[in-house]
Amino acid sequence: MDKFLKIQSCERCGARLDLRIMSKMNEDIICLNCFQEERNHPYYEAAAKKEAEEVAAGNYNYRGMFAGQKYPFGVV
Repeated sequence: MDKFLKIQSCERCGARLDLRIMSKMNEDIICLNCFQEERNHPYYEAAAKKEAEEVAAGNYNYRGMFAGQKYPFGVV
């Protein structure tokens, strides 16, 4: 089974996942609250644009601008 469907808790805050969202910045599977927080990150727009470009180019496995890094990616 795909990781996206297996994860039961938000990979950032640990909250139970009733609704799952894949981060646009890395491969975290996050809750709605963490998604709202991510949207306020200074690099969110750039990360979302880069993800869209990668998908348009056929890269459906793009790992994100901050792949392998922990949120908030050095920004406080």
